[in-house]
Amino acid sequence: MHNYFFLKEHGGVFITIIIVALIELVNTRFFPVPNPPVIYLVAVVYATFKNGMRSGVISGLITYIYAAYFLSEPGQFFQYTPERLKRLLIITLATPSMVLMVGTLKKRADRAYIFLIENELLKAKMEEQKKSEAIICRRNEQLLILSESSQKINDVLEIRSILRYLVEYAIRITGAESGAAGLMKNGRIIFDEYNNKGSLIELNYSFEAGYGVPGHVMLTKTTYISNDAENDPHVVPEIQKELNFHNLINTPILSSKGEIIGCFEMHNKKDNLPFDEIDAELLTGLAASTAIAIDNARLYEESIHHSAKLEDLIRERTKELQESELALINL
Repeated sequence: MHNYFFLKEHGGVFITIIIVALIELVNTRFFPVPNPPVIYLVAVVYATFKNGMRSGVISGLITYIYAAYFLSEPGQFFQYTPERLKRLLIITLATPSMVLMVGTLKKRADRAYIFLIENELLKAKMEEQKKSEAIICRRNEQLLILSESSQKINDVLEIRSILRYLVEYAIRITGAESGAAGLMKNGRIIFDEYNNKGSLIELNYSFEAGYGVPGHVMLTKTTYISNDAENDPHVVPEIQKELNFHNLINTPILSSKGEIIGCFEMHNKKDNLPFDEIDAELLTGLAASTAIAIDNARLYEESIHHSAKLEDLIRERTKELQESELALINL
């Protein structure tokens, strides 16, 4: 691993050595190389831009030493003709200038790259912050809707109205497009109305225990989420096609004794988003408020029923007394 990083950091230097060795091999074994500085100066440029100023300086020294050797008179090392000395002086000036120029460009390129990366990271951080703020705002909005729904639902004493408000608020809380609520009757959950994007449609769906998603929820008494309704084994295919939903969340309505008294199901979360555990948590709170409202409505209906019976009884007794009084007067 250490050797790998060493080679990665100084790869340009090794390439320079290899190029110099190849020039020498070709020059001595095959044919004279006419202008080797053009070749190995490219290696210096590569080493400088690839690995930085330090590698460029080392590569420059290697090529300069080789140039001093290569331009020497045959058999007389470091002895030069005027023409060759002139070429060596040009290389002496050109090599460090090239290293300095390319090294400066390398630093600028590195700074630009670092700036680009930092800018991308900053953008990603800002996007993440925006998403977090949006999630927090949405959660606060959902909690406000939940609080509003609890007050509204419990102000109503008519069960059908309670279920309508329940569906409306559940749609707002989850961002769903449609939904329905059903109540237990004779061992089945009955749905008779569907809110489809604000339009109310009559239904006649009945679910026994184990049949469809409501029947499954009836058995488990827990919220059920499906984000692939078409392939979900609990979803009734005919109903899925008729109502045209691709995902759902079904929440049970439980009494204070833990008995299921109904459930409500939301369909098609907007923007093709999936239903999640946050939705389940909020709808569970909404279900608890609804259960209390339904209990209150039923108690109210019972009291109205008992009052009506009592009024009928009083009316009958009053009539009997009046008839008795008349009979006494006639005597």
